Amino acid sequence: LRRATGRRCIAAPCDVRSSDDFAAALDAALAELGGQRHVNILVNGAAGNFLCPADSLTPKGFRTVLDIDAVGSFIAARAVYDRCFSRGGGGVILNVSATLYYKGDVMQAHAGAAKAAVDALTRHLAVEWGDRGVRVNSLSPGPIEDTEGFDKLGGKS
Repeated sequence: LRRATGRRCIAAPCDVRSSDDFAAALDAALAELGGQRHVNILVNGAAGNFLCPADSLTPKGFRTVLDIDAVGSFIAARAVYDRCFSRGGGGVILNVSATLYYKGDVMQAHAGAAKAAVDALTRHLAVEWGDRGVRVNSLSPGPIEDTEGFDKLGGKS
């Protein structure tokens, strides 16, 4: 990304289900940028998924995926909006989603519900924050070869 744009891209790993953990990751990212108080783009790419038939899925498993995907996307978006975008200058939020909920899929009720929530959140935030210079979009790339998710979800044997 740096070669393509000339800008820095910083990964800030954390448990996105925790506002405090995300705030610490955001602090670390801003510090790595030399104490800047603004980031330009937030990419919400956290995802939880595993294959499980709905009749074997526990409420805890269902909730965990929703917490990572949907709640985590909200926590990150809200924190970056509050700390960076609301001060003027706007910014971009890109939520990574999936197409699997469009028609339904076996063993993916939890992931489908979570990504549907991410897409709904994307649309609502775009409407609420758009006039403040914040663009909010989602991207559904489909299966990505040579990734852990691709391997675990049946992309490779």
